[in-house]
Amino acid sequence: MKNLKPIDKNPIKVFEGISSKCHGQKRGDLLSEKSNILSRYKYYAENKTNLTNVNMQEYSQKQDLKKYLLECYGDNVTLDKLKVDIKNAQEMHYKAICPYCGINSSGTFDHYLPKEDYPDFAVLSMNLIPCCEKCNSIKGERWKDNNALLFINYYYHIMTNEKYLFANLSYLESTNVPTVTYQIKKNSGIEASMFNCIISHYTKLKLCSRFEEHANDKVSELYDEINLAYEEGESLEQQKKDLERAYKVKKKRKGRNDWEVALLETIINFDEFFLKIYNK
Repeated sequence: MKNLKPIDKNPIKVFEGISSKCHGQKRGDLLSEKSNILSRYKYYAENKTNLTNVNMQEYSQKQDLKKYLLECYGDNVTLDKLKVDIKNAQEMHYKAICPYCGINSSGTFDHYLPKEDYPDFAVLSMNLIPCCEKCNSIKGERWKDNNALLFINYYYHIMTNEKYLFANLSYLESTNVPTVTYQIKKNSGIEASMFNCIISHYTKLKLCSRFEEHANDKVSELYDEINLAYEEGESLEQQKKDLERAYKVKKKRKGRNDWEVALLETIINFDEFFLKIYNK
């Protein structure tokens, strides 16, 4: 997977835009909080590569303010535009796909630091990660365990090009189409804390089993495509070239550790998959 691109937009303007459209006490309380919110935004930015340093504000004596801050993340034009800007800032692939899983469309936004604990960051763009509803629901309010991050932050973690996701193919009995399984393997080129975060991310979101559901259908589809090309007289060498081309394009767009990229890389080097067709 690849990094998301933070938007180039002054976040305090978003807060002001939402606050100024409120009414009565809510409007006054939010606007009077502006200087503190600005300070908190700067604090977040200073610690964006080490978010476990970011402490929570105390709202036990300011429950109305907390409620108003949470309500900023609601149905309003300024927030809707912010979400559109975040999506539009991404490469074409991430405009359509959830970065957390790389499977589903990104129809919602995750607050990396949960808004219930950090209401002051409820509409902070660098805390909003476009993702699918399933990943958002599974992640929930979790994000750290002591000083260890539990999920990859696709804005500020440096996404490695070192391979750690592997697809494995195996045949059951006399089937022509292999079964796919996935696993994460330690790579000495990945720093230990980052690798631990990767393991946690993939485990808690149940990604390997979710990949397998899609990959097994993809392998079956590829088998049918290759078999049809064989029947039309295309050579084995040409079939592999076509598959290698598809692999290179997807790797460039999605990164080396995308589930489909890992699958294609394995298939290309799995001669038995092709010989099941060409040795009929």
